[in-house]
Amino acid sequence: MGRFVMYVPFIPFHHILMILNVLAIALWSILLAGCSSSNGLRNVYLLSLSYKPKSTTSLTDPLQVNPSIGETFTNALSQSNGTIQQINISHMSICVELLSGTWICGSNAQELVNDIKGDPQSDPFNLVWAIDKFQGESIFYPLIFVAIIFTFVATLLLATFPGWHEEADSDTGSQREVKSFPSRPVSNAALALSSLATVLSFVSVFWQHIASASAQTLFQTLTYSTIEVHVGPAAMICGWFAFVMVCITSLGLLIMILSIRFLWMLAER
Repeated sequence: MGRFVMYVPFIPFHHILMILNVLAIALWSILLAGCSSSNGLRNVYLLSLSYKPKSTTSLTDPLQVNPSIGETFTNALSQSNGTIQQINISHMSICVELLSGTWICGSNAQELVNDIKGDPQSDPFNLVWAIDKFQGESIFYPLIFVAIIFTFVATLLLATFPGWHEEADSDTGSQREVKSFPSRPVSNAALALSSLATVLSFVSVFWQHIASASAQTLFQTLTYSTIEVHVGPAAMICGWFAFVMVCITSLGLLIMILSIRFLWMLAER
């Protein structure tokens, strides 16, 4: 442990920033790949919808002008023999769990419907159709792809930063560990790309969070609580953690550039 602490000061700062960028890219990739297969990725979802038990009572409120409409949903659910147990949706794919426990996933909602369409009551409230409309009209993910590209290029620029190397002391002739300052244009370019990736990531994740939370409320309200809706914690964690990591990278680059500029100003005096 003591030996590791001794080498900590010689760990290049830009290597830490590169690691943060790689982790951010990995988290974004997991977020975009959610629900693309029936394995663990099906748990990376924006929304999860499921029919409540048939004994569920409808939601009533004094503000409802037509309170009997809730009974319509409850009766429709009690008379169905639905084969869908749960539906998970991500940015590009949908996963459906049947009552048998089998998961079917894909990016084409029509193919999923064809697999469960044997009985009109298999999906009595057309949740697959509703979730597909939500995915197509409320979810926007191209900004995440752009953020991944900017972060990847910024990581390549960080890889060009000089590291520690041995150099002979002109006075004593002994070897010493030195580290040169990185190129100013390269540093500025890496900062610009990281800053843009930070902004795009924040917009995407904030949009994703607001859209999912709003859809959760709307789905539960408009179906009079006969549908149970959950916002996916794994997707939110991936999105916000990636944003925090690329934000730290941007702040680190900014502090490094300002520090180098300050040192140059002191040296010129």
